[in-house]
Formats: sequence, structure tokens, C-alpha cells
Amino acid sequence: MKVEKYMRKSIQLILLCLLLMIGALLDLAPVHVPDGIDKLYHFIGFSFITLFAIATYVSFFGKKLLNFFFMFLLTFGGVFAGISEFLQKFVAVRDCSVADWITNLCGISFVVALAFLAYSKERRTVELSEGRFDFKDLPVVF
Repeated sequence: MKVEKYMRKSIQLILLCLLLMIGALLDLAPVHVPDGIDKLYHFIGFSFITLFAIATYVSFFGKKLLNFFFMFLLTFGGVFAGISEFLQKFVAVRDCSVADWITNLCGISFVVALAFLAYSKERRTVELSEGRFDFKDLPVVF
């Protein structure tokens, strides 16, 4: 049973690395895509990679320090997206675009925000069901 668990985790990690390599290769491929659909590809691609990265992290480490991983994803994802856009400057048909970089960041941020909200809701639900929730912890708004 433990062998299956480690095998599944290893396959998931290999798939994440493969996904990143495919993304890098597509980034350097001399393919021309119309501008409107280009932004959609950037958003979906980076959203999918971010979602898969979160799933892989949770598979390996559980949900401990998940908020720090979200911050890491935003930082590292922003740098990775910037580098991938910069590398397009050296490809014949591709161009380096700040708008594409911002779209990449939007895809990463969208998935991180959804995952953060889902994790926060789950954590609050557990606190309520276990009786660990104290109303003194709620912020008072006037």
C-alpha cells in the first residue's frame, strides 16, 4: 500500500515537471497565434500549471504551510512567467509582451486566490465543527 502511495506521488511529480517542460518548449516554439486567443492560452496554461503545482504540494506535504506555498507560487510564478516572456524575444515569430506577462500573472493569481479561499473555508469549517472557534477572534466593524 505504501509503495502505491509513493508511486502515485512520484508520477504526479514527474507529470508536473513534464508539464513545465512542455510549457517551456511551447514558449520557445515559433508559432504565431492571434492576439486575442493568445491571452486566453496564456491564462489557461498558467492556471493549469498552478493548479497542478498546488495539487502536487498537497499530495506530498499535506496542507501544512500551504499559505506560504501560495506566496511562493505567486513569487516564483511571476518570475517564471517573466522569464518565459523574455525568452520569446529570441524566437523568430514570437514577441516579448508585458500584456502576456500580466495575463500569466492573472492566471496564477486566480488559481491561488481560489485555492486560498477554499482552504480558508475548510479550515473555518473544521474549527466550527470541533468547537475551537471563539467569537472573540472575529474583527469588530463599526
